[in-house]
Amino acid sequence: MLKIMPKGFYIGTALRTVDPNMWWGWSGLLKGTESDVKLTESKLKMFGYESNTLLTKDCTVENLISLHKEVANKAMDGDIVVWWHSGHGVAGLFDGGTGENNGDKNNDLRDEGIVLYDLIFTDNMIEKTLAMYKKGVRIFVGFDTCHSGQMYRFAPMYMNAFVEEYGNDIAFKYLPEEIELKAKANYANAYDFQHIHSLLPKSKTWDADVKIIGACQANQYAADLGFNGLFTARFWECYEQNKNLPYVELFRRMLPNFPPNQTPTYYTKRGNSRKFNTEPIFTI
Repeated sequence: MLKIMPKGFYIGTALRTVDPNMWWGWSGLLKGTESDVKLTESKLKMFGYESNTLLTKDCTVENLISLHKEVANKAMDGDIVVWWHSGHGVAGLFDGGTGENNGDKNNDLRDEGIVLYDLIFTDNMIEKTLAMYKKGVRIFVGFDTCHSGQMYRFAPMYMNAFVEEYGNDIAFKYLPEEIELKAKANYANAYDFQHIHSLLPKSKTWDADVKIIGACQANQYAADLGFNGLFTARFWECYEQNKNLPYVELFRRMLPNFPPNQTPTYYTKRGNSRKFNTEPIFTI
């Protein structure tokens, strides 16, 4: 019987700006985000990954869901999917009575999420998106964003520390306070939850094997250096020196390369296959 070789799929999503018509005049300029996705794409093409990208205006909620559905239909047992996202992140948006967080594992009536061109893609939507993938598919997700909503009062302290080290061109991947307050006040009205969730599976249960790394802790900021995100740049610098390490070991090796006010995170789904846990990172 002919053995079917596993395939690799890359999903790269990045926001240089957001739609100011949807975000109360705020464009959210970040200069290094699209470069993050293109850098990751160039690395994975050398492994033979099929590439799919959504950049800035194309990176909307419906387009993101549609792309994941397309890739999830292609990806079979033994295949690998890498999703790398670079842009603004948000934390602490209240449910607003919409029911979006019913059954939330944290029971905190809050939404964390990534900021897309038109709307926030919440943590519940991310969970349901990853639930599209079949058993035996390996998924590695990198989020070069920050979840700064709970800590915006401390922004000047964190910003000064970064500026001292990296210069005045640095930017941060969080919502400004005035935009976040407007988003919270209009949260329930800004979403057609029924429509968005109709595009997603009902279940949040992951059949696939999943690993997720994030640029920083929930109470920290992720820096955009103008040419790349700090997280993406340091990740690939570390990879070039440690190409044959498994995922968690590469993560451990890169931690000392980050400042104390941006500490990356690592999550792995319990029950992941031994192959996924021990193979060199990005192995197809």
